[in-house]
Amino acid sequence: MLRRPLGYLRRDETRGTVQLLVRIRGRGTALLRSVKQGDQLGILGPLGRGFTTGGEGPLLMIAGGVGLVPIFDLAATLAGMTSVTVVYGARSAVDLYEIEALRTMPVELLLTTDDGSVGRRGTVMAALAELDAGGGLSRYRRFYACGPKPMLAAVQALMEARDIPGEFSLEERMACGFGACLGCVVPIGTADGGVAYRRVCTEGPVFFASEVIFRD
Repeated sequence: MLRRPLGYLRRDETRGTVQLLVRIRGRGTALLRSVKQGDQLGILGPLGRGFTTGGEGPLLMIAGGVGLVPIFDLAATLAGMTSVTVVYGARSAVDLYEIEALRTMPVELLLTTDDGSVGRRGTVMAALAELDAGGGLSRYRRFYACGPKPMLAAVQALMEARDIPGEFSLEERMACGFGACLGCVVPIGTADGGVAYRRVCTEGPVFFASEVIFRD
């Protein structure tokens, strides 16, 4: 059985621990959810590169579903340093995680659900359209996003139109985790207008939003 690629939700540097969010999708994640205190797991990591955190705010963070995982720690880290807005959406209330913890952070929090069970009815793009009304997006100096590819593609188009730079944390299955199998490659635009394939496990999972190529 192959390893499962997981980001950490929280980290405690004093205790040397991380907390994971594992949603059951199949046998492997079900096994991970069944482990008990004292069980031993083989872990490979940390892998790749994370978000770039320097520079001025305000910052906009966008998460869809379990794409909250890398955004949560980023928001917790930067919220006390600069102005942060978190836009978080999912299909329904049961698909939103850590809402109460997010509400305790010093951030502007916009929640959306497709069915309207929590927050605004609609997708994160609807919330971004509200922010964009009257030029509201122009105040942000940088954005970060993680979630389903259709969401990221829509975010990319909107932010490019508003000339706001940002980064995506991409979600891909990884077989080896150290760049040998090439099973997690994604197309990335190069400076000369070409296309290169980069490994999410070693050269990602974070890429500049402007260079990611989304294909149908």
